[in-house]
Amino acid sequence: MKVFKKIMLALIILITLLIGLSFILPKSYTVEKSIRIEAPADIIYDQAVHWENFRDWSPWSDLDPEMKTEITGTPGEVGSKYVWEGNKDAGSGSQTITGASPERVDIDLHFMEPFESKATTYFTFQPKETGVEVVWGMQGEMPRPMNLMSFFMKKSIGSDYQKGLARLKERCESNPVPGADNAE
Repeated sequence: MKVFKKIMLALIILITLLIGLSFILPKSYTVEKSIRIEAPADIIYDQAVHWENFRDWSPWSDLDPEMKTEITGTPGEVGSKYVWEGNKDAGSGSQTITGASPERVDIDLHFMEPFESKATTYFTFQPKETGVEVVWGMQGEMPRPMNLMSFFMKKSIGSDYQKGLARLKERCESNPVPGADNAE
């Protein structure tokens, strides 16, 4: 009985600490990764704003080769939507372009599975002396006590973004001619 009481006390203390920590940690999060791509800005923008291209360099395409996707709306314009439904690793959800200019693309992201969540993702494009600095970011909020997971989520998303940006770089630098292998 003493062992049971000690275990219960330890659990109560742990839960109390975790709940307390959730009030110390912020509910909002931001993840940003960047890369320098030596290709024309319009090529890079085209890859980011057209869902047909996104499938080719997305870091999540490998999670489920059988993933079902649907693209609706006018390609590359506000309102264009990418819907996916995959296995347990890929989950399901949608992305909708809410802003599109040569300097920035804004996207509403809505995860349905493995759990429902919403966030804003974005790409920014900053021309440099050599190439374009591309930033891929995500901003959102997680309710307490789910905000405890934000540290791990930021690490995972950040790793995925780095992988995706490396693929985007390879794709753009190996095909630097506008329209050669890009959506119209």
